[in-house]
Amino acid sequence: MKYYVAYDGGGSKIEAILFDENLKLINSAKSGSMNTSSSSPELVRQNALNAAHSLMDGTGITEIESVYGVFTRGLTDALAEVVKVNSLTDAGGESLIGLLSAFVLGDAVTLLSGTGSVVFYLHDNKVDEAGGYGSVIHDEGSGYHMGRLAFAEAIKDYEKRGPHTLISDCICKKLGVDNIGAAAGKIYDIPDKSPISAVASVAVCVGEAARMGDETAVRLLKQVGENLAEQALGLINRCNIPIGVPVVLEGGHFKNDRRISEAVIERIHRDQPDRKIVIPYFEPIVGAVLAKPYFEGSFPDRAKLEEMKKEYEKYRFIMK
Repeated sequence: MKYYVAYDGGGSKIEAILFDENLKLINSAKSGSMNTSSSSPELVRQNALNAAHSLMDGTGITEIESVYGVFTRGLTDALAEVVKVNSLTDAGGESLIGLLSAFVLGDAVTLLSGTGSVVFYLHDNKVDEAGGYGSVIHDEGSGYHMGRLAFAEAIKDYEKRGPHTLISDCICKKLGVDNIGAAAGKIYDIPDKSPISAVASVAVCVGEAARMGDETAVRLLKQVGENLAEQALGLINRCNIPIGVPVVLEGGHFKNDRRISEAVIERIHRDQPDRKIVIPYFEPIVGAVLAKPYFEGSFPDRAKLEEMKKEYEKYRFIMK
């Protein structure tokens, strides 16, 4: 039996799956950020080692045939300290595993919103992009962007120069503090998490507040959805992407609240009502698992995909 590892590493977390040649799930692991632009090299290395040890401990497996998905060399070097690794396959990266998690095999636009954001157009073995400039420049439409907007509204509330918003209460509860002033200070002092990751982590507070009827939160969710849609439309227009090419929504930030995806769909369909928009069935990490049969030219048929839906049920891509 041969064994494989799938990685989905990003600005907030490393996610890993250990699976066999029949795509059966053996073990899984999570750790902190893989991104050296948002975390120190020392922290990233420790996160990588933690993920590798957690994934392999207790399995008795001593050799990995190949690694698939989104990863850095540091991540796979850490894995190689724990188990023998024969080869790496990262062709396509984030754009490809997002499409595979939605069972889309042809040309497509991937609209990614996680800790960071970017739009990919995967076609003819090439990739065109929009956005993805990083948190220092502008990660419009990302979880980090949403976290900054959330803090901006909460700070105006705290300083009595804006309306009260339930976002403030949600942030304080999440960070275990009494007021937004203390919350802003704590962002810089959360163990094993960079300030960028910490800011992105409060994006969920906007969804929570919106579901309690907070008008400010609802406005921010719609604003970020429109920001994402405009980036996608810009790429579509710049590259003259045919109307038959679908847009696939990918990334954990979409799970914050379905108003984000609804705003994306409404904005894109305002300009292009016939453009198909696809919401993935699985989390991107399962797309990394599916990269193995994809590159081998044996993508699962309908019956095999139904088996995988049961095998990887806990990795459903579900929006609140």
